[in-house]
Amino acid sequence: MTGALTYPQRVALPPDSMVKVELREISIADQAAPVLAEYQYQADGRQVPLPFEFIVDDSAFQPGQRYAVRGHITQPDGRLLWTTDEVHSIDPGKSKNDLGMLMLVRVEDEAALPAFTAAGNEPGWSLKMAGDRFLLSLDYGSDTTSAPIGEPETQDKTKAYHTRTEDGRDLAVTITDALCHDDMSGMPYPMRVTLEIGDRSLNGCGGRPADLIIGAAWTVEDIGSAGIIDFSNTTLEFTADGHLYGRSGCNRYNAGYQLTGESLTVGPAGVTNMACAPALMTQEAAFLEILSGVQRFDITKDGALRLIAGDGRTILARR
Repeated sequence: MTGALTYPQRVALPPDSMVKVELREISIADQAAPVLAEYQYQADGRQVPLPFEFIVDDSAFQPGQRYAVRGHITQPDGRLLWTTDEVHSIDPGKSKNDLGMLMLVRVEDEAALPAFTAAGNEPGWSLKMAGDRFLLSLDYGSDTTSAPIGEPETQDKTKAYHTRTEDGRDLAVTITDALCHDDMSGMPYPMRVTLEIGDRSLNGCGGRPADLIIGAAWTVEDIGSAGIIDFSNTTLEFTADGHLYGRSGCNRYNAGYQLTGESLTVGPAGVTNMACAPALMTQEAAFLEILSGVQRFDITKDGALRLIAGDGRTILARR
């Protein structure tokens, strides 16, 4: 497979952008397309057009199925910057498929989000970093104010901001890169946040829960507290655009997921149709059943991902 990713806008890519091209099976209507192969590299300051060339073994293709290539450019944490929005089909009967220039479209939603948000409870408060200002809401929204952000004092994994609100109150915001759980919903967040305003001290969590799971693939270590067959290669990979894909032990799967402020749910999975040893097929069925019932997730103290189904069964995975 050869070609290049490009876009018409005169916009420079961040130097650490990741270039990723995927070969997907697109035969299953109304299902997320399983990823059969992928090729990726860091742009290292290079700009479009960004070439790609990779080899796919003939055994990846099945007669009568349809296949297409998708390309995108992401930030290092997996957040989408640019992506293809058209079907670029390939002919598996050819020894070489030259796809030419694949046109990318810009993903705009990330730019509309505040750079950082945090919130806490009892009493409810929220903090947003928008541009060069803190936007602060206290006491369930009855007290709102703002303040210039300024330069933080940085030590290890902590940033401390000291400023003054527009109505004359001293404000200190401390943000620590450490796992935090919302004390009402239990949702994990990547940052602990302490807010000191006047004589009040408020604790909460900040950042995006999605940042804890998207990016690099997770390798499953346990399914339903029954362990896992050695070398069964069961994986989970969450993308910033709401897709989850990986290997279920014997087959490849692909599904959508939705992450809200209180839950993580996984939609119906499209699964390839390979047969394996009975024990592996049984394990795969258990994995897919639990995955379809996931209601929330957690990150353990040692960094493992725990997916928790509505009936209490879990999937444990690590990077």
